[in-house]
Amino acid sequence: MNELKSSAATKRRHWTWRRRILVAAGLLTALVAGIASIATWQLRASLPQLDGQIVLAGCEYPISINRDDLGIPAIKAQTRNDAAFATGFLHAQERFFQMDLLRRVSSGRLSELLGKAALENDRAIRIHRLHQVAMQVTEDLPLDAREMLDAYTLGVNQGLQKLGSRPPEYWLLRQVPAPWESADSICVMLSMMCDLQDENGTRKLDWGELAEKVPVEVFDFLARVGSTWDAPLDNSILPAVPIPSPEVWSLRIDERSRSERLVRL
Repeated sequence: MNELKSSAATKRRHWTWRRRILVAAGLLTALVAGIASIATWQLRASLPQLDGQIVLAGCEYPISINRDDLGIPAIKAQTRNDAAFATGFLHAQERFFQMDLLRRVSSGRLSELLGKAALENDRAIRIHRLHQVAMQVTEDLPLDAREMLDAYTLGVNQGLQKLGSRPPEYWLLRQVPAPWESADSICVMLSMMCDLQDENGTRKLDWGELAEKVPVEVFDFLARVGSTWDAPLDNSILPAVPIPSPEVWSLRIDERSRSERLVRL
């Protein structure tokens, strides 16, 4: 009789633990599903609005934005400032995080967003005081250019505010996007300048030294601006740069002969 009671008690304990495990698994599944649902909602809310009408403060006349089959927008506005406003709105709706990175690169503020990993880059770029340069350029703009830039800035901030949720990158970084300022657009231009050239100008010095030591034909071949593979929007074609002949330059001749030929040239 005691053995039967012990067996029944053991079964009850097993069932109790099994029930606890099942309840915990169910709660965990519900929690994961809830988090996934919230994340999906946040991602969808962060997408730009592609259809319908939006009432915005900042544009003078109605603006229409139509997209082709590839999703490329075409803006129709009655004034340049309204077109700039709509452009800023589109940019913020579709790629504000990329814009934020570009303005932070040139102003040395990446570490505010990315942490210690960007400190070295910030220290290197702040030496050039590009953010101060951008602010001065903005202040010195002619009135019509400044009005158009301010219209773009207003459009950016309106586009950011009209997103249902902040861009997902900010959720991952646990950050809130800061409003756009007019000088930030100049910072983006300076950021592109930083991307297209080295920090200390050593590339230009190298090209200058090369130009002094090789014939013009060789330099033009090595430093060409493009090729026939480029496809400009105006359908123009860059002419192919000819390969220098051995009579112009040959790596097979020794340094002494090359120096003598350069002196004769």
